[in-house]
Amino acid sequence: MSPDEKKVYRDFGKDWMDDAEYFRQQRAVGQSFQECVATRLRAQGVDPIVSYNDGFRASVAEIQRYTHESKDLLIRGHHFEVKSRAVQFTSPDDWPRSYWPMFLDTVDGLNAKSVEPTGYVFISQKTYAIMGVLLKSIQDWSIEKRFDNQRGFAENFYCIPRSCVLSEPELVQVLRALPAST
Repeated sequence: MSPDEKKVYRDFGKDWMDDAEYFRQQRAVGQSFQECVATRLRAQGVDPIVSYNDGFRASVAEIQRYTHESKDLLIRGHHFEVKSRAVQFTSPDDWPRSYWPMFLDTVDGLNAKSVEPTGYVFISQKTYAIMGVLLKSIQDWSIEKRFDNQRGFAENFYCIPRSCVLSEPELVQVLRALPAST
Protein backbone atom coordinates (compact mmCIF):
# COMPACT_ATOMS: atom_id res chain seq x y z
CA MET A 1 0.00 0.00 0.00
CA SER A 2 1.50 3.31 -0.97
CA PRO A 3 1.84 5.96 1.76
CA ASP A 4 -0.74 8.26 0.14
CA GLU A 5 -3.51 5.65 0.13
CA LYS A 6 -6.08 5.61 2.92
CA LYS A 7 -6.12 2.27 4.67
CA VAL A 8 -9.56 0.73 5.05
CA TYR A 9 -9.95 -1.37 8.17
CA ARG A 10 -12.18 -4.39 8.19
CA ASP A 11 -15.56 -4.01 9.85
CA PHE A 12 -15.58 -6.86 12.38
CA GLY A 13 -19.32 -6.27 12.83
CA LYS A 14 -19.73 -7.95 9.43
CA ASP A 15 -18.73 -11.38 8.21
CA TRP A 16 -15.37 -10.91 6.45
CA MET A 17 -16.75 -11.75 3.02
CA ASP A 18 -19.58 -9.21 3.39
CA ASP A 19 -17.28 -6.23 3.91
CA ALA A 20 -17.30 -4.94 0.31
CA GLU A 21 -15.26 -1.77 0.92
CA TYR A 22 -12.48 -3.66 2.67
CA PHE A 23 -12.51 -6.35 -0.01
CA ARG A 24 -12.22 -3.79 -2.83
CA GLN A 25 -9.34 -2.04 -1.09
CA GLN A 26 -7.50 -5.31 -0.46
CA ARG A 27 -8.02 -6.39 -4.08
CA ALA A 28 -6.60 -3.06 -5.31
CA VAL A 29 -3.63 -3.36 -2.95
CA GLY A 30 -3.00 -6.91 -4.16
CA GLN A 31 -3.13 -5.88 -7.81
CA SER A 32 -0.78 -2.95 -7.22
CA PHE A 33 1.76 -5.28 -5.62
CA GLN A 34 1.39 -7.78 -8.49
CA GLU A 35 2.42 -4.90 -10.76
CA CYS A 36 5.34 -4.00 -8.46
CA VAL A 37 6.62 -7.58 -8.60
CA ALA A 38 6.22 -7.68 -12.38
CA THR A 39 8.08 -4.37 -12.81
CA ARG A 40 10.88 -5.53 -10.53
CA LEU A 41 11.24 -8.83 -12.39
CA ARG A 42 11.16 -7.16 -15.83
CA ALA A 43 14.06 -4.94 -14.75
CA GLN A 44 16.03 -8.14 -14.13
CA GLY A 45 15.27 -9.86 -17.42
CA VAL A 46 12.21 -11.89 -16.43
CA ASP A 47 9.02 -11.25 -18.41
CA PRO A 48 5.94 -12.00 -16.28
CA ILE A 49 2.36 -11.61 -17.43
CA VAL A 50 0.11 -10.10 -14.77
CA SER A 51 -3.28 -11.77 -14.50
CA TYR A 52 -6.00 -9.52 -13.15
CA ASN A 53 -8.77 -10.99 -11.07
CA ASP A 54 -11.92 -8.98 -11.42
CA GLY A 55 -15.19 -8.68 -9.62
CA PHE A 56 -16.42 -8.80 -6.06
CA ARG A 57 -17.10 -12.32 -4.86
CA ALA A 58 -20.54 -12.14 -3.29
CA SER A 59 -20.84 -15.69 -2.04
CA VAL A 60 -18.81 -18.55 -0.65
CA ALA A 61 -19.30 -20.39 -3.98
CA GLU A 62 -17.84 -17.43 -5.91
CA ILE A 63 -14.89 -17.22 -3.49
CA GLN A 64 -14.24 -20.92 -3.97
CA ARG A 65 -14.41 -20.59 -7.77
CA TYR A 66 -12.08 -17.58 -7.66
CA THR A 67 -9.59 -19.45 -5.47
CA HIS A 68 -9.81 -22.47 -7.77
CA GLU A 69 -9.11 -20.42 -10.92
CA SER A 70 -6.95 -17.49 -9.79
CA LYS A 71 -3.42 -16.89 -11.03
CA ASP A 72 -1.40 -13.78 -10.19
CA LEU A 73 1.60 -14.05 -12.52
CA LEU A 74 2.51 -16.24 -15.46
CA ILE A 75 6.22 -16.62 -16.09
CA ARG A 76 7.14 -18.71 -19.15
CA GLY A 77 3.75 -20.40 -18.72
CA HIS A 78 4.30 -21.16 -15.02
CA HIS A 79 1.81 -19.86 -12.46
CA PHE A 80 3.08 -17.88 -9.47
CA GLU A 81 1.06 -16.39 -6.62
CA VAL A 82 2.03 -12.97 -5.22
CA LYS A 83 1.72 -12.35 -1.49
CA SER A 84 2.33 -8.84 -0.20
CA ARG A 85 3.33 -8.55 3.43
CA ALA A 86 3.20 -5.52 5.72
CA VAL A 87 6.63 -6.53 7.01
CA GLN A 88 9.92 -4.78 6.44
CA PHE A 89 12.48 -7.05 4.79
CA THR A 90 15.12 -6.88 2.09
CA SER A 91 15.91 -10.61 2.00
CA PRO A 92 15.08 -13.80 3.89
CA ASP A 93 18.01 -13.01 6.17
CA ASP A 94 16.33 -9.95 7.69
CA TRP A 95 12.78 -11.35 7.77
CA PRO A 96 11.77 -10.90 11.45
CA ARG A 97 12.85 -13.94 13.47
CA SER A 98 9.57 -14.02 15.36
CA TYR A 99 7.73 -14.57 12.03
CA TRP A 100 9.45 -17.88 11.22
CA PRO A 101 8.14 -20.17 9.99
CA MET A 102 6.64 -17.80 7.42
CA PHE A 103 2.93 -18.09 6.62
CA LEU A 104 2.54 -18.97 2.96
CA ASP A 105 -1.13 -19.58 2.25
CA THR A 106 -4.11 -21.31 3.75
CA VAL A 107 -4.15 -25.06 3.32
CA ASP A 108 -7.65 -24.87 1.84
CA GLY A 109 -6.64 -22.05 -0.52
CA LEU A 110 -3.62 -23.82 -1.97
CA ASN A 111 -5.32 -27.20 -2.11
CA ALA A 112 -8.31 -25.70 -3.97
CA LYS A 113 -6.23 -24.46 -6.92
CA SER A 114 -7.16 -26.09 -10.22
CA VAL A 115 -3.53 -25.70 -11.28
CA GLU A 116 -0.94 -25.72 -8.53
CA PRO A 117 1.33 -22.70 -8.66
CA THR A 118 4.99 -23.32 -9.41
CA GLY A 119 5.74 -20.98 -6.54
CA TYR A 120 5.02 -17.85 -4.57
CA VAL A 121 6.64 -14.43 -4.66
CA PHE A 122 6.54 -12.33 -1.49
CA ILE A 123 6.86 -8.56 -1.65
CA SER A 124 7.40 -6.23 1.28
CA GLN A 125 4.81 -3.45 1.42
CA LYS A 126 7.47 -1.35 3.13
CA THR A 127 10.68 -1.91 1.10
CA TYR A 128 9.29 -3.46 -2.13
CA ALA A 129 11.92 -6.20 -1.84
CA ILE A 130 10.93 -9.62 -3.13
CA MET A 131 11.75 -13.20 -2.29
CA GLY A 132 10.17 -16.48 -3.23
CA VAL A 133 9.46 -20.12 -2.56
CA LEU A 134 8.90 -23.00 -4.96
CA LEU A 135 6.11 -25.51 -4.44
CA LYS A 136 8.58 -28.35 -4.98
CA SER A 137 9.83 -27.70 -1.42
CA ILE A 138 6.41 -28.55 0.07
CA GLN A 139 7.77 -31.65 1.83
CA ASP A 140 9.73 -29.29 4.10
CA TRP A 141 6.72 -27.13 5.03
CA SER A 142 4.57 -27.42 8.13
CA ILE A 143 0.86 -26.92 8.67
CA GLU A 144 -0.09 -24.72 11.60
CA LYS A 145 -3.48 -23.60 12.84
CA ARG A 146 -3.27 -19.85 13.38
CA PHE A 147 -5.69 -17.01 13.97
CA ASP A 148 -6.27 -14.89 10.87
CA ASN A 149 -6.48 -11.34 12.21
CA GLN A 150 -7.90 -9.96 8.96
CA ARG A 151 -10.80 -12.38 8.69
CA GLY A 152 -11.29 -12.98 12.39
CA PHE A 153 -11.06 -16.78 12.66
CA ALA A 154 -8.54 -19.61 12.96
CA GLU A 155 -7.39 -21.46 9.85
CA ASN A 156 -4.74 -23.99 8.86
CA PHE A 157 -1.79 -22.39 7.07
CA TYR A 158 1.13 -23.79 5.17
CA CYS A 159 4.24 -22.40 6.86
CA ILE A 160 7.70 -22.43 5.36
CA PRO A 161 11.10 -22.55 7.04
CA ARG A 162 13.94 -20.18 6.14
CA SER A 163 15.72 -22.96 4.25
CA CYS A 164 12.98 -22.95 1.58
CA VAL A 165 12.94 -19.20 0.91
CA LEU A 166 14.87 -17.84 -2.08
CA SER A 167 16.43 -14.39 -1.95
CA GLU A 168 15.64 -12.05 -4.84
CA PRO A 169 18.83 -12.91 -6.78
CA GLU A 170 18.22 -16.64 -6.25
CA LEU A 171 14.59 -16.29 -7.31
CA VAL A 172 15.49 -14.34 -10.44
CA GLN A 173 18.07 -16.98 -11.39
CA VAL A 174 15.45 -19.74 -10.99
CA LEU A 175 12.85 -17.77 -12.99
CA ARG A 176 15.27 -17.08 -15.86
CA ALA A 177 16.07 -20.81 -16.06
CA LEU A 178 12.44 -22.01 -16.11
CA PRO A 179 11.64 -24.09 -19.18
CA ALA A 180 8.65 -22.86 -21.17
CA SER A 181 5.39 -24.51 -20.13
CA THR A 182 2.05 -24.62 -21.92
